[in-house]
Amino acid sequence: MRTFSSCEGHFNDAGQGRHVADVRFYANEDVPNEKIEHFLTSIVTDFNDLHSFSPVTIFASKNFTPVFDKEKEANPFFMVQFKTV
Repeated sequence: MRTFSSCEGHFNDAGQGRHVADVRFYANEDVPNEKIEHFLTSIVTDFNDLHSFSPVTIFASKNFTPVFDKEKEANPFFMVQFKTV
């Protein structure tokens, strides 16, 4: 996998406190989507089992970026996000 991260939302309007963190990544071409989905499911499930009373929520998603060249396929990326409530 090739990772990249987003700092969006790490600070509130006053510049204080971190309340959102996410990790975004592209899967390697030789890894089937089912394997990635199983991996993401295990992250969410394990986090919930260990931190079910934590004020942090977690979710995972598969996202598609618009492709403007009709000859190319969309290049999906996956994301795991942690957010304080």
